Amino acid sequence: MLIACLSVLCAQQADGSRGISRCALLGYIVTLLYVTVFSRLPVQEVRLQLIPFFEFNRIKGIGFVENMILFVPAGVLLLLSFSCRARFGYAFGFLLSLGIETLQFISHRGIADIDDLIANTLGAALGTAFCLSIKKLIFTLWGGEM
Repeated sequence: MLIACLSVLCAQQADGSRGISRCALLGYIVTLLYVTVFSRLPVQEVRLQLIPFFEFNRIKGIGFVENMILFVPAGVLLLLSFSCRARFGYAFGFLLSLGIETLQFISHRGIADIDDLIANTLGAALGTAFCLSIKKLIFTLWGGEM
């Protein structure tokens, strides 16, 4: 599914239009905020985990991979929406994740966890690298600038 979406978005990049990818990025961020923060009920206690990989087991490992996958579109959509370097994709993933973890901490909705911050940033970095690789492949095969 990601490849199909990326193909459509890359095609719209060829004519210089970035409106579709910017709308997709905005929709992604709104959906991400809803799923990770606003769909959860607040709890009384503050839940904060600042020790990386504390009590890391198979279940937390699966959650780590899920968080990485959840943030791959962040890197892809940022690079398709704006002409920027890879480091901005990494920084965007980190700052978006930091914002979500901060909202979870302040609103008492979910656990603010350093592992999530690490996984989310890695996911955005993977998305950024994937997008750059596809752009380079398209440039090489078709000889145009995207």
